[in-house]
Amino acid sequence: MWSPFLEQLDHHVVGMWQRGEWATFCEMLPEYAVKGHGEGFMHDTAMLLGALGWDRYDAGVEVVTPFFPSSGTGQINAVFPVTPMPADLPGIGLSRSPANAGSRL
Repeated sequence: MWSPFLEQLDHHVVGMWQRGEWATFCEMLPEYAVKGHGEGFMHDTAMLLGALGWDRYDAGVEVVTPFFPSSGTGQINAVFPVTPMPADLPGIGLSRSPANAGSRL
């Protein structure tokens, strides 16, 4: 790791994931992706969480490999249990961007 601060940040985030603190994590994800130097701005994590229910996902992860340095940042391998999605997820399929709100795509 090239930054002890970023390593501690990553450990904190892994703990959030293990405890299932997804609402808090999803809220901080855009800033974490930039300031925490997440690989690809954490696009893979964002897509996975979108498929699992985003901030309504309700399971904690199982870490299968301990934290290790990878390309200057930290990495883990974790299992995200698939749980039923809430039936009342609002806005599924709707754009959150005003620029795309009127799009026919």
